[in-house]
Amino acid sequence: MVVLWRQGMSIVTRIGNGQTLYLLVQEPNITPWILAGVYASPDTSLRLQMWNETSEVIKAGLPMLLGGDYNTLLGGMEKKRGAPFRITPATIRFQEWVDNNHLQELAE
Repeated sequence: MVVLWRQGMSIVTRIGNGQTLYLLVQEPNITPWILAGVYASPDTSLRLQMWNETSEVIKAGLPMLLGGDYNTLLGGMEKKRGAPFRITPATIRFQEWVDNNHLQELAE
């Protein structure tokens, strides 16, 4: 991930459990917010650790923008090729995580 910012902004970085980079973005007269870049592990147990960690960051209550590869699909519209999409336990857990954290997907 490459992050560029303009003069006058302050960026504080924190690397999560190897799957997430959290950036606290601060600039004068604007509420601080968090940018999180995600590259989730294909290992389900490691991915769950990332979701739990990110839930704790979300609880801080700052505005947050999450983006990246979660290694889990929410629906068939995200599937481009390969085997047909099917709902799995991982899909259900990911949707529950999104819902429990009141996250909203931005339209493409």
